[in-house]
Amino acid sequence: MTLIFALLTFIAAAETSVDSHLNTEPLKVISAVTQRDNIQPGARMPVTLKITLADGFSAYEDKLKALPISPGGMDADDIQIKPLVDFMDFAGTKHKGVQKEATLTFFIEMPKAFTEEFSELVFDLQYVACTQKICLPFKKVDVRIPVDPVKPGFSLNMPPAQEMKALMGQNNFNFNLLSVWGFLFIFGVGFLTSLTPCVYPLIPITLSVIGARSEKKATAFLISLVYVLGMSFTYAILGVIAAQTGGLFGQWLSHPAVILAFALIFFLMALSLFGLFEIRAPHFVTQKLTQNKSSKGLMGTFIAGLIPGVIASPCVGPVLVSILAFISQSKNLWAGFFMLFTFGMGIGLLFLILGTFSSLLKKLPRSGKWMDRIKIFMGLVMLFMSFWYVKPLLERASSHTQVEAAKFKNGWLPYSEERIAQAKADGRPVIIDFFADWCGACVELDDKTFSQTEFIEESKKFVLLKVDATETFPGLDELQKRYDVFGLPTIAFINAKGELQKDLSLAGFEEIKPFMERMKKAEK
Repeated sequence: MTLIFALLTFIAAAETSVDSHLNTEPLKVISAVTQRDNIQPGARMPVTLKITLADGFSAYEDKLKALPISPGGMDADDIQIKPLVDFMDFAGTKHKGVQKEATLTFFIEMPKAFTEEFSELVFDLQYVACTQKICLPFKKVDVRIPVDPVKPGFSLNMPPAQEMKALMGQNNFNFNLLSVWGFLFIFGVGFLTSLTPCVYPLIPITLSVIGARSEKKATAFLISLVYVLGMSFTYAILGVIAAQTGGLFGQWLSHPAVILAFALIFFLMALSLFGLFEIRAPHFVTQKLTQNKSSKGLMGTFIAGLIPGVIASPCVGPVLVSILAFISQSKNLWAGFFMLFTFGMGIGLLFLILGTFSSLLKKLPRSGKWMDRIKIFMGLVMLFMSFWYVKPLLERASSHTQVEAAKFKNGWLPYSEERIAQAKADGRPVIIDFFADWCGACVELDDKTFSQTEFIEESKKFVLLKVDATETFPGLDELQKRYDVFGLPTIAFINAKGELQKDLSLAGFEEIKPFMERMKKAEK
């Protein structure tokens, strides 16, 4: 019986000790392709990767990232996965990600200028993969995609029609989504803006400029339409500029300071709509338009339409700046162009109707409180947008505080070399827990083993340290090598003399009783 018990103990220890035969590179990239005929400064190109994942492993969706390496200045969007599967981790929590085979797609954005010659695109595919017993720390796969040689300063002069097709093919899902819902919303916002007190006085000036008094409705409609197109084109150019300059933010757009800046913009624009301050057009612009009482020909009408939008800046400005802030994050030139063009058409709808049917001008309601109500409504929309931007930061801060408190309860402290040295000086053994928030077995170890009364009492003899591997950080690789960390969770033991006891190391979950045996051995 003693021999059988010893054998069973050995098997159990073997199952929960560090597994040297664990597949530490379960993800393989089978193929990697991209669009090769559009390698130009600032270009955005789709990349498609076909990958396989070893049996028994699952890779987390939110941990899959493309990390650009060469050429310098290259950026990458979030990765889309097909098929995206559901799986359960060790703790029974549901996640989404990859199993067995998948196709990954994302867009890469080339730098604004090439500083060195290159013939391949190089980036790392970062991932986290887990089995039902253990999670691997962050892993990277080197990906290289051959392309036609590109020299510094190289620029591909693509025909306008082909360039437009290539650009509009990007972000296809987002663009179509905006064209259905966002564009209708923006058109409606533009129309509501045209009913505010700042725009109302512009109506007689506009009708006088376009001369829309023709008895022929077709002629009046054409003149009014050209004028409104000119107005919309002005806004559209602003949209392109916003999308182009938005690209300068790159990865900074997820930085809390940038998010707070956008929230502040929406908040200030709301205050402007509530009447706390005004955004006025320069006096010379207003004077120039009011003096221009006639515009000969359609081209003259179009040119005249380029100017009037700025006169309405006290009401248009807050809404316009808010939309521009949104566009700057999309970094899509054509989405920016059409969004602001749609906004301009929404503003111009009233002018188009009155220019075509000038007799309706007499039936137009007088300005009054109803206009102020529309202005207040739009201000409330801006306040909502401000809150919408800042809400994730508040939730993230609250969640971070709660998570940090949970991580380091019951005597656990963040790992540091100073604490290791102090423990050796004090003659105290050390337990080091390598863990991650996304690791189900790590959570289970905290909930079912480290929370037990026996562990808490016995752990008072130890210095308890945690290494948070939820996100990679400088020095993590070195720590993993030093303590032979092949997967998460990994528990390392250091005796009172400061010696690493590799025979006691644990990889994966373990119940309280066998874990207590490890602790007692570490105390000797």
